[in-house]
Amino acid sequence: MGKTYLKKDINNVLLFLVMLTCTALVGLTVVFANQFDGVNTDYAETKVQLEAASQELAFKSEKLGNMEQVLQQHIEREKALEELLIKG
Repeated sequence: MGKTYLKKDINNVLLFLVMLTCTALVGLTVVFANQFDGVNTDYAETKVQLEAASQELAFKSEKLGNMEQVLQQHIEREKALEELLIKG
């Protein structure tokens, strides 16, 4: 009679441990899913910001290239004017 009680008690303990493990796994899955959603949202926001910064950089780079061309033209004109003044 003592062995039967011990066997039932062990089965209940094992059942309790299995249920506790399943509950913990479900809880951890929910926590992980929430954190993953947060990371995914942060990634999407950062991607949008990076694309905007990239477009702004391209625009400013083009503007800088245009300014460099204008500056080069002014330098050439100044050299030509200087040569005219030296000759004249």
